[in-house]
Amino acid sequence: MKTLFTIKKNLVFISFLLIVTFTNLTRVKAQQFKTYTAEGLINYQSNPKKAIELLKVKYKEALLKKDTTQIIKTLIALSGADRASLAYRDSFINSGEALFIAKEFKNPMLIAKAHEEFGTLHFLFKQDDEAGDHFKKAHEYYATIKLKDSLSLSQLYRSHYNLAMYYQRIKNSTELKKQVAFCKSLAKKFKIDPIYKLYLDEKSVSELELNSQFKEALYLLVSICNRMENLKAKGKLSIIDNSFFMILYCRTAINYERENNHSAAKSYFEKALQIKDPNGENTFYRSFVFAKYSELLVNVNDYKNAYQNLANSKLINDTYLNPRNEDTQGFLTIKNRYKDQLQNKNNQLRDQNLKIEKQKQAIFRFRYFFFGVFLIAIILGLVVRAKIRTLKHQKEEQNTKDQIELKNKELTANMLKLIEKEEIIQTLKEHLENSTTDGSTKKVLQQIVKNSVSLWDSFNNQFMELNKNFYEKLQEKSPDLSAADLKVCALIKLNFSGKEMAHLLGISIGSVHVARHRLRKKMNLERDINLTIFINSI
Repeated sequence: MKTLFTIKKNLVFISFLLIVTFTNLTRVKAQQFKTYTAEGLINYQSNPKKAIELLKVKYKEALLKKDTTQIIKTLIALSGADRASLAYRDSFINSGEALFIAKEFKNPMLIAKAHEEFGTLHFLFKQDDEAGDHFKKAHEYYATIKLKDSLSLSQLYRSHYNLAMYYQRIKNSTELKKQVAFCKSLAKKFKIDPIYKLYLDEKSVSELELNSQFKEALYLLVSICNRMENLKAKGKLSIIDNSFFMILYCRTAINYERENNHSAAKSYFEKALQIKDPNGENTFYRSFVFAKYSELLVNVNDYKNAYQNLANSKLINDTYLNPRNEDTQGFLTIKNRYKDQLQNKNNQLRDQNLKIEKQKQAIFRFRYFFFGVFLIAIILGLVVRAKIRTLKHQKEEQNTKDQIELKNKELTANMLKLIEKEEIIQTLKEHLENSTTDGSTKKVLQQIVKNSVSLWDSFNNQFMELNKNFYEKLQEKSPDLSAADLKVCALIKLNFSGKEMAHLLGISIGSVHVARHRLRKKMNLERDINLTIFINSI
């Protein structure tokens, strides 16, 4: 009874562990990644830790030489070696550093390789979104590189293969089939090791399983295993290729178990667990194999071995996936060197941009102030210049006006003297006409008449010369003015008296008054407007 209770207790515990384990491992698929020897910096090392030591020396040499290309390649190789030695924290740091420097260096091939390595790490830790993102970015860069040789073709092949693993992981049958087709197409363009066809066939197994073609999947898996074993017997498998057996055997076992062939399933699980994994890429897959094998053993009532295999699976998980383990905290929180560097760079750029923006604002304010002052100075200069010109013009006008007024006064004075002389001559003429009529007197009178000039004509010629356009301006304001009216206006402008105007025009004083009244009427002047002031303003 006690034994039965113990068995039931162990069965419950094993079932609980299986549930916990499969929560983390049911999505694990085949993983075949680029190794740390791919960059050609070192030959194959059976001990990854020795490879790390050698790569660190090369990294220091590259730093001393300031060889950016070598630095990036060494960091990528170091990340691969860290993976192989299960030093995942260092692997994340080195791959992130490589990606950041490659982006700064702007070398498409190195950026692609860095994204590929970084994607590999995320893939191992089942961070599918990040893994897919990096694999896709790597592929974008690989696709932009001109394919000139088999080496670049192999890089593109590897990129398609990574995408195939990603779509295999997320169970996207359509994209998986497409990537496998791309790989097969590229494989025809350069000589490829036959083992890679087996890798692609393993992806085709997933296509069959996703379409619920389990018998066909099992048949293809057995065929792949047999072909792999034949290659191994002929010595045509590398140590890395040999680790692929773990995946093939485990998947074959699972499909046999699905067919309820427990014996065959158990055999393949045991064969899978015997496979060595020198590159470390199947560490988590081994945990998956232990867990799946434990599940089979529970189904066949072999609880003791089931418990032991589940404990082995738990040991791997606790070693590398338990966040309470101090050794794993560093990479389980994903020490993302690339994002850290990128964040630091963004912070620096932000600070620089803020500084530049402040400088720009200061420069803008200075320019705005400078141009404002300059503009004000120009405006003030133009205003002062215009003011000076106006004053100068006004002064010139005033001088001209003063000169005209002075000459008009001189003209008036001269005309008044002429009028006086004309009056004297007229008096003398009348006296001679009344006193004697002899021949000599008549000759004198004829000479006086002949030499006399119209006072108005003499005045008017001089007036128009001094007061140009006076008559035209006057007629613009009063178009109805006659020639006689214009004469009166000219005399009014020079302040002639009514008597002087009458004598000069040869009319009576009364006629002068009538002429002035007629002018006011034609000019439509109000009674309070002085006629003389109005005419002088023209």
